[in-house]
Amino acid sequence: MKQLRKFLAVLLAVFMLCTVLPLSAMVSAADTTIYGDVNGDGKVNNRDLGILQQYLNGYDVTIDSDVADVTHDDKVNNRDLGLLQQYLNGWDVTLDPEVPDDDNPFNDTELDWT
Repeated sequence: MKQLRKFLAVLLAVFMLCTVLPLSAMVSAADTTIYGDVNGDGKVNNRDLGILQQYLNGYDVTIDSDVADVTHDDKVNNRDLGLLQQYLNGWDVTLDPEVPDDDNPFNDTELDWT
């Protein structure tokens, strides 16, 4: 009887582990934001730049506007396109809002870009 209880306890523990781990992996994957990944394929590349340019020119394309707003000014516009292009061309700029980038005028929300 003791062996049956141990077996059931181990079986229950394995079952619980198998159901909890995939859920935690899904939550951590959903929390990962890749700024500049306009098309949501997990990479920031020229495809994202092209889709953003199409979006800004009025084409019927779908973008993730939260990650397309790389200047973090709550707008998706040509400033985001310019910063994304700089990033892809290897300039010393960042798309992450947690990292300050005072040297880049595209990140300066005080400038009047109208």
